[in-house]
Amino acid sequence: MGYLPSDCLRCEFARITVVQLQVLSFLKKGYSVIQTAKRLDLSVKTIYAHKYNVMRKFALKGDKEFNAFINDVSLLELYKGVINVNEI
Repeated sequence: MGYLPSDCLRCEFARITVVQLQVLSFLKKGYSVIQTAKRLDLSVKTIYAHKYNVMRKFALKGDKEFNAFINDVSLLELYKGVINVNEI
């Protein structure tokens, strides 16, 4: 089962790292993978790895579902998963 816009029941269960959030933020703004790598001072391969890991966490299949996901889901909602309030 892949991502369906506005159907993100999985979001509260998936955790995303700060770097993954940064990568998603740049990609959502329209930056290419190469531009994102330069902005974050990471390799292109690392950016693809972060993208792949996010796709795996949210069961996204292909770029079409990934793009629908980053354009539909609020990055603020994803950010909530970065910080576990029980750890503070």
